[in-house]
Amino acid sequence: MLIRAICYTKPDIGSPAEARLEGFIEGSIRSLLRILEHRGIPVSPAARARITACTDFNLTEIWLDNVFDVTSAEELIRLDDV
Repeated sequence: MLIRAICYTKPDIGSPAEARLEGFIEGSIRSLLRILEHRGIPVSPAARARITACTDFNLTEIWLDNVFDVTSAEELIRLDDV
């Protein structure tokens, strides 16, 4: 089951809100990788690079909503094509 996040507009560059958003994205990425590891799902170098390069709040929300339902890291990162 795919779940879409609520669309969020990025705050002004250099604002405190942008710094918080970047921190949230970084924390989400760390959580995604830890969950995949805990579930025993290998993360290829290409998948890790795609996940760690993400700067899209909405996409990290989609990935977090679906990380427990996928069977591979590649399946997770393909959700950005949906």
